Amino acid sequence: MALNDVMNDHDIIPQSKYYTTSEFNSTFNPLPLNNNNNRSFSLLNINIRSLQKHFDNLEEFLLTLNTYSFSLIGISETWLNSTSPLIFNIDDYELIHVDRNIGKGGGVALYIRNDLKYKIRHDIQIEGIETLFLEITDDKCKNKIVGIMYRPPNNVADTFLDNLESCLELVSRENKDIYIMGDFNIDLSLPHTVLGQHFINLLSLFSFKPLIDQPTRITNVTQTIIDNIFSNVLDNKQNGIIYYDISDHLPIFTICPNNKHILNTPNKEHLIRRKETHRNIEALKRDLSQESWNDVYFERDVNSSYEKFISKLISLYNDNIPLTRTKFNKKRNKQPWITQGIIKSISSRTRLYKISLRLPTNENQNKYKKYRNKLTSIIRLSRKLYYSNKIENNKDNNKLLWQTINDILGKKKHTLKNIEFKDNGHPIQDPIDVANAFNKYFNNIGPDLASKIINKKDDFLIYLKDNVNQSLFFNPTNINEILEIVRSLKCSKSSGYDELSVSLLKQIIHFIASPLLHIFNLSLSQGIFPDSLKIAKIIPIYKKDDQSNIANYRPISLLPSISKILEKIAYTRLYSFLNINNLLIPNQYGFRKNHSTDYAILQLSDKIIDSITKKEHTVGVFMDLSKAFDTMDHSILICKLKTYGVRGPVLSWFEDYLRNRQQYVIFKSEKSNTSTVKCGVPQGSILGPLLFLIYMNDIVNASPLLTYV
Repeated sequence: MALNDVMNDHDIIPQSKYYTTSEFNSTFNPLPLNNNNNRSFSLLNINIRSLQKHFDNLEEFLLTLNTYSFSLIGISETWLNSTSPLIFNIDDYELIHVDRNIGKGGGVALYIRNDLKYKIRHDIQIEGIETLFLEITDDKCKNKIVGIMYRPPNNVADTFLDNLESCLELVSRENKDIYIMGDFNIDLSLPHTVLGQHFINLLSLFSFKPLIDQPTRITNVTQTIIDNIFSNVLDNKQNGIIYYDISDHLPIFTICPNNKHILNTPNKEHLIRRKETHRNIEALKRDLSQESWNDVYFERDVNSSYEKFISKLISLYNDNIPLTRTKFNKKRNKQPWITQGIIKSISSRTRLYKISLRLPTNENQNKYKKYRNKLTSIIRLSRKLYYSNKIENNKDNNKLLWQTINDILGKKKHTLKNIEFKDNGHPIQDPIDVANAFNKYFNNIGPDLASKIINKKDDFLIYLKDNVNQSLFFNPTNINEILEIVRSLKCSKSSGYDELSVSLLKQIIHFIASPLLHIFNLSLSQGIFPDSLKIAKIIPIYKKDDQSNIANYRPISLLPSISKILEKIAYTRLYSFLNINNLLIPNQYGFRKNHSTDYAILQLSDKIIDSITKKEHTVGVFMDLSKAFDTMDHSILICKLKTYGVRGPVLSWFEDYLRNRQQYVIFKSEKSNTSTVKCGVPQGSILGPLLFLIYMNDIVNASPLLTYV
């Protein structure tokens, strides 16, 4: 029995309709847009009965909806807990979930589309059941409150209604558009029962009406409306139920076509980026070839010379490859093994599922189940073949191989979205505030840890050997060396503050090698590292645990690509000098050419086997140096360099290389304040690992009784 059949005339609600995925696509794609080309506000709700079990089905379902992107996707009965793997990510959405604290089952989750700004409303709760409320924020229009809840069947109804009344009273005071969805386990197809009538009356008291009036859970013997979306806004909505067999509950939705809340078109988004096309690159090369660089050559100060060079290069780069606002169609198929043929078969399965629900004869149900099982086998085989081929093709590329393995395991990259971060216990969400908080934290990690190291002045000197008599000399570089270094760099489109990537550098190096030669030789002879090459752009990357905790992120440092050339020039000379004079300890296997940490394992194994053979005891001490690169003391490193034969202008060069380095953090396109790095060697640099080896090289002199591996 439909809900409208038994409600009074003044309680008439917007009627909901059933759709197959094909019918949904033909009705709602492309979406109705208003004059401002704004995307509609929409909600999808699914009782999934185990997100882990049915996640693949959820992704397949969203795939069949073509390019439609719901604003929020509510999931009830997630069955997640604190030990559940963090692998249930949907591209272009952020997942937030509330799990059941005691026992199995239950749980709710919301997938929030990336373009939405929101804050979690911890103050809105319903005691005794899982609930999650968000407030969608917008400076230009009224905020929205969206909540999801799951009420288990054994929950005491009277207590639930009392707690729900308190919740509705709280949110109704705020004069906002409110949506509450989920599985309430109260059948609204029978409102004349005491529980159903009390539920409807309570909602009506606060001007809430159910948007779904047709059964959402259909079995051979029952048809119930227990999943719903309630709202205090009823005008101009399209509500429906979709035939899709994710679980024994049908997905439900509501769409507000002309809502002015959310930006972006339905299947197109804007990007601010540079189009490095072949034509643009050739135009840049042509302009660079016509540049004389006389003002660069005229300068005898390396910083002045580099500033004139980089200013002219970036100007030509901007002229030929400017930042442009472009649209692109996003591909919704995030499961490449789901072919167009399989998508058509999924539509056929949905059609058979619809028939089996409407006419649940044995013949219809058996036909549906047989087709479903066959299609499931085909999808599994297609997925297996896709990943088998991908692993075979990438078997010689460790990076791509691990990307494939992580993809199979469901481990996707986390991006920083609309998380409410905490800075010293205070919530922050403004991108600039978050960027500054990250920068402060990252910049203080090294000094804070270094301050805890107990070390008497000059104690490290007792472990150093006598000074090396030979001295390192920086012989000038040449064009061929510069070209060879650039050729050897790993091709990457990542860029530092100057936006010049290695990929671009490789294409234009022949046209800028001459001025760079002048700058680099000035640097080597004067013992000065250009200040503009000391600026690091930091990107925070989520590691694990609480996403709102800044300490659970690691910094990815992006240095100017041109700095890699000059560093490699210095690295080649320093490393050659260390090898010729046998200054690096032989059992240092990391960060060295023709060495491997596998050798360290072999050496350790040989030592243990030898001790067992001699019937000796073996004791191992394993050390993990926390933030080793970040805590390096510059003055100690310089002293050790001097001991190893780095003197005069070369030592001045390394001192200047470490001095007054700057960094800033980028968060959601916002830039933090720039801060000075006080200790450590720059992450992402070419020289950093080698300087770390020199810093640790004398550890073998700490005790003659130990063997160091």
